[in-house]
Amino acid sequence: MSNINKQTLLLFILLSLCNLLVSAQDQIFQIQHLSIPEGLDSKYAFRTHKDKNGFLWIHTKNGINKYDGYQITNFPNNNDALQRKFFQTSLIDVNGLIWHVYWNSEFEASDIDLQQMVVHNKLIEIFDPITQTTTKFDNFFSSENLKSSEIQNIYDSSIGIVMVTIEHLYIYNGAFIKKSLPEEIKGRSFTSSISKDGIITFLTPREFFIYNSDFKLLRYEKLNDKLTWRDILISDNNAIWILATDKEDPKNKLKVFFINNPDAKIRKIELPEKLFYFPIRRMLEFDFLDNNRGLLRICGQIFKINLTSLESTPLSEYIPRIQTLHNSFRDISHIDNLLYLSSSEGVYIVEPNDNIFASHFKGSQRVAEMRGMLEVDRGVLANSYLGVQTIGKFNPNLISDLNTFKGALSLYYDKVTNRIWKGGHGSIIHSISYYAKENIKEYNIKNKITEIFSIYRSKYNGVLYTATTSGLYKLNDNDKFELIPSINDKVNQEIPNIKQIVEQEGILWLPSSIGLIKYDLKTNKISNYRIENSKLPFNDLSYIHIESDSIFWIGSSQNGLVKWDRKNNSVKQITTQNGLSNNDVHAIIPDRSNLWVSTNFGLNKINKKDETITSYYEEDGLVNNEFNRFSYLKKSDGNILFGTINGVTEILVDEASYSNKDTINISSIDVEIKHKDDQITQYNYNQKSSIKFLPSDKNLKLKIIPSSLNNVNKIKFYYKVNKRDVDWQTTNQNEINFANLPYGFSSIDFKIEKYGYNSSSQPFTIKIYADKPFYLKAHYSLLCLSFILGMFLITLKLRNEYFENNQIKLKSIIDDKTHELRESNELKNKLFSMLAHDLRNPIASLSNITNKINYLIANDKSHLINTLTEEIDSKLKSLDNNLSNVLNWALVERQKLPYNPELLSVNNYFLNTLNLYSETIKQKNIKVSTFSNNDDTIYVDETALQAILRNIINNAIKFAEPGANIDIEYHEKKDYTCELIIKNEGPLLEEKQQEKKGLGLGLTIVRELIKINKGTFQIYNREDMKGVIVKIVLPSKEPS
Repeated sequence: MSNINKQTLLLFILLSLCNLLVSAQDQIFQIQHLSIPEGLDSKYAFRTHKDKNGFLWIHTKNGINKYDGYQITNFPNNNDALQRKFFQTSLIDVNGLIWHVYWNSEFEASDIDLQQMVVHNKLIEIFDPITQTTTKFDNFFSSENLKSSEIQNIYDSSIGIVMVTIEHLYIYNGAFIKKSLPEEIKGRSFTSSISKDGIITFLTPREFFIYNSDFKLLRYEKLNDKLTWRDILISDNNAIWILATDKEDPKNKLKVFFINNPDAKIRKIELPEKLFYFPIRRMLEFDFLDNNRGLLRICGQIFKINLTSLESTPLSEYIPRIQTLHNSFRDISHIDNLLYLSSSEGVYIVEPNDNIFASHFKGSQRVAEMRGMLEVDRGVLANSYLGVQTIGKFNPNLISDLNTFKGALSLYYDKVTNRIWKGGHGSIIHSISYYAKENIKEYNIKNKITEIFSIYRSKYNGVLYTATTSGLYKLNDNDKFELIPSINDKVNQEIPNIKQIVEQEGILWLPSSIGLIKYDLKTNKISNYRIENSKLPFNDLSYIHIESDSIFWIGSSQNGLVKWDRKNNSVKQITTQNGLSNNDVHAIIPDRSNLWVSTNFGLNKINKKDETITSYYEEDGLVNNEFNRFSYLKKSDGNILFGTINGVTEILVDEASYSNKDTINISSIDVEIKHKDDQITQYNYNQKSSIKFLPSDKNLKLKIIPSSLNNVNKIKFYYKVNKRDVDWQTTNQNEINFANLPYGFSSIDFKIEKYGYNSSSQPFTIKIYADKPFYLKAHYSLLCLSFILGMFLITLKLRNEYFENNQIKLKSIIDDKTHELRESNELKNKLFSMLAHDLRNPIASLSNITNKINYLIANDKSHLINTLTEEIDSKLKSLDNNLSNVLNWALVERQKLPYNPELLSVNNYFLNTLNLYSETIKQKNIKVSTFSNNDDTIYVDETALQAILRNIINNAIKFAEPGANIDIEYHEKKDYTCELIIKNEGPLLEEKQQEKKGLGLGLTIVRELIKINKGTFQIYNREDMKGVIVKIVLPSKEPS
């Protein structure tokens, strides 16, 4: 062998070894561990159940724990001392009740994995998750006289809860059915197992029996007596597992046998490890992963089993991230695509991706951005900027120099010429012989420097075409590439950037920068094929997948994915708003039932049937989130390769068909209402009823329980209050507080999404009734309306009464005013009459005196004129007094009489006034008597006091009879007033004069002046004799 061949072989061996190392399939699992730090009451977990409301119930050494995906609530077992309880098994029935079985026993050791039971006394308890109360079985079924201690095993099946005793079988399905065990079983030492379908199996130390639910024997088999037969299990598909140990093996190595169905042969399962017998309850347990695979727990160890080949994989290899301990696992539950593993270290919640993806070249320093890939023989050439890697096996003699393909954007194997075509950056295309060494041809596209995206030989005309950044080229008869010039944008004369060549019955479909180009090779007609009347952007297309004659899937660089139905000329656009991971689509590769869509960020699986989208990212097993546009390949075995910026992700199509992330749903919703007294009502929502929220309630909190309890931090919650919200509201919290709910009956829709899952297919709807405040209710409005109407009527009535009363009052006032005006007019008339009389008399007297004077002068009696002076003086004073009264009356009427009070001596003013009338007093021989203290004072206006005294004394003298007495008395009283009393002897007042209606002008002026000076005035007849008394009271002191 030559040195060159040795070097090539050595290179091949190194590449193959490298491929084995870097191409290992990384099995990705999302794992959550629940133990004491997360809230469990004990790290010893025995069994898990999920109830109909979506809560996970975990049975531990110390009791029961409820897990809602966010927090753990403990329900400790308080019936007996905890150290006397050993958990055996549990189940959840169709009514949601959890049955759990304990051995109430004494233990010799404290380590739960090493304890030995000495005293056996079985205890069964029934736990209600709704009321969260526990009932002892003996109390629950006291009428049946069935004791917990009699029950050997308890099962859940389609026929009900089945309890097995030494002599009988009890079936409870709302009522008890009691059946005697077959005679061949009764009283013997046995273990039993019952399937969901009611198939019953019994295992004795040397035999096993299979019965239907009516105890009809379906199979009997005598077993190898060299083995000790320990336990039997019938799984949900009626497959049977039997556990045995070799009597001659001192280490009690375990042997496991499998019967695919009650009629099948017994097959031994070869386990990859040596297993040893360990005396625990429920030594066998099986749960399905899919129709063909499941997990089998043998004592405390778990294996993945292929039911067809019976190949087994230890859990430590299947899920390497789980910290496994020898004989540590106690339970397996596979619910809603999640795996729950109970162990002596708590509970592991596992979300398996189960070999959907394989990673190639991840983290390799020899790999940069991946480019073109090509399957040759039984291997794959995976190209990158830094060199070429291989996946699978290659014959090193086939390809002379792998580095020839370095940096290729496109690789194409031409079966016609047995050559590999390589295109990349620049205008050079290489053609390499598949067999001959160093046979490389180079083609130079001279038009311009370009990039070669795709190379393809037409099946219709045998011509080799290449798609480039400067249009479509073909290899002509002269073995040169020439441009097909008619492919351009007729509007903008733009040269198209063509990304791919796809042929369909003699037509080349070319996704490009100017839209979808159709090139009919039969007619040589080229057209820029656009969909009429479509608003969708069809420029900058990147990939096309033709599903059928009429269905095209078209990817774009900016606008996501388009499904085009050519027959109906209809389109459906799919973008990030519909669940696509990114709108920059690179490739669309189909498998049997899905489309795999690589993008600039993330990989998407679209179900062809319902078009649901599942997105995958690095945490789901991808080698990288960013894919390259021209790096993809569908292998001959059906697997799909996508190149990324660092390595290759391979989709294992067969595995992917088994493992499909179901749509995540909402299991239930917890309701919490906080009332006005801060009391809280909590319950799980029943979709047949409505939540009632009262106006007095403070808060409504709804807690959403998702079907997937693993990695709940990746769940988004959407809600929409109908009658209020137009768009969906979103939050990352599963507890949502609601306020401002629309009054009356309405509903709230919920849906959830989880990273890597499909959206919730159907919204979870709750009905709610938000009661109106009393002041917004119809009867309250009617009451208010009635009240307002009543108040209006009352107001109207009161208003009418008010107006009527006012009208009466106004009429009374008008009448009074009219009467006063009439009296005033009458008074004025009388005053004018009196004034005329009072003025006429002095004037007439003066006129008579003038006549007398003239007479005396004419008769030479001038010396007698002096006798008339006193009479003239008296008449003039009377005239002056009358004029003063007229002036004062005028001022009173105009309300302009001055009021300037001051402290005055009463005695002085009385004496001065009497002096004015001394001649008259003398002529009438009137005796005036005064009674007073000389120091009495009075607080009045001086002008007013003079007018008052002048008029009173004048009247007293005027109406006094000749020779009569006039008594004047004035004194100061204790209430700071001064009382003036004037008495005369003369004619009595008439009745109307006592009622102040017949007073003359003088006394009328007196009355008004006294009133202005804050005093009182009285005039009345004397009782002891004829005459009149005038009493005047005026202030004697200045107000403080």
